[in-house]
Amino acid sequence: MAIPEGLERLGSGGTGGTVVRGLHRVITSGKEAVHQLETHESGSVILFDRADGQAYTLPLALEGGVYEFAITVAPTAGENKITTADGDFILGAAADGTTIVSAVVTGAIGDRFQLTAINDGVWLVTGAAAVATFAAVTQPI
Repeated sequence: MAIPEGLERLGSGGTGGTVVRGLHRVITSGKEAVHQLETHESGSVILFDRADGQAYTLPLALEGGVYEFAITVAPTAGENKITTADGDFILGAAADGTTIVSAVVTGAIGDRFQLTAINDGVWLVTGAAAVATFAAVTQPI
């Protein structure tokens, strides 16, 4: 994978890998009920932390983008939801072969999952009980 323009390259490109000291992840919390995630937030841990629920919209899926989500507050009103950008979809969350463009996220406090852009336009969901986590509004493949 080529490093997208504007991102800093760590290491020399050798096969030995790279050691990064002091790397910390950004925690995105306390956001408004409806929040548009940005490309520069890739690598963040995004919290569902509102009792009245939250709706996050993903940025365009650009290969290599990663967002981890965690439920820290169970909604007592409303619901937690994730929506893709126009033309994108989430793969791996529906066992019946459908693709997901919008999903209601259910689960217990402490549940988490990750969305990784495996190529432009396609998010892959992984994580504990990822399939059970999504109640989806779908479109056929």
